[in-house]
Amino acid sequence: MGVDDDFMNKSMLCRVLFTLLVNAIAVVNGFSQQNFFNVPSSDITPKNQIFFQQQFNALPKLFSSNTTVCYGLGKNSEIGLNVFGLTYAYNSKKMGSIGHNQQSVFPYIGINMQKQLLGYKKYSLFLGAQTGFLTKPVDFEYYVFLNNRLVLEKFKWVVGLYVGNNNYLGIKTGNSIDLQDLGIQLGTEYRIIEDKLFLQVDYISGQSSFSNLILGGGYKFTKHWVLSSGFQIPNTKITSSYGLIFELTYLP
Repeated sequence: MGVDDDFMNKSMLCRVLFTLLVNAIAVVNGFSQQNFFNVPSSDITPKNQIFFQQQFNALPKLFSSNTTVCYGLGKNSEIGLNVFGLTYAYNSKKMGSIGHNQQSVFPYIGINMQKQLLGYKKYSLFLGAQTGFLTKPVDFEYYVFLNNRLVLEKFKWVVGLYVGNNNYLGIKTGNSIDLQDLGIQLGTEYRIIEDKLFLQVDYISGQSSFSNLILGGGYKFTKHWVLSSGFQIPNTKITSSYGLIFELTYLP
């Protein structure tokens, strides 16, 4: 297979995922996602309820904030708002975007969407996306995923495929589709104490700023509030770095 054929195959996969996404939006008028840490766990917010998650990333060169709000639409779908990548750089002591030297071009404001396509007793299939615009420079970005979820006793497993453009993933290689635009995402949760204490692991393949392994867990300290933390291990230190992640989550 030549380079042109490889490019065409990846382009076709992108088109298929986006066609599925557009069709799903047309059916349910939009759909948002809750995360393990970075990988969507594909839990749908109940109808007319609100989900909120505030994430903080403590990295060697910067501290960043990511905010997600979701609203349940019913019919196994949801839609929400994101404000990602608001950062504070330690060296410059300034707020702003991470910048291309960190292989990312945040901050980003947009919507997140998710729809359950299939649902059985233990297995479900979900289609979701995050799409919107960078604030500086103003530019479009997207991330689309297809997640398989399996729930077995104390375990939840998610295995999915994602596609995103350079603006979202923070890839160095121009605007053409390459191996870093497409990848797999994995997540698992083990409930140590039902509805109270759990371990979480997620992984995103590739070599972008989102391509990391994160090990952590969470504690549900009230009926609706969860405090989580994790340790980030980068796939490559060229585009990402070791760091700590903290999350405060409101569950309806």
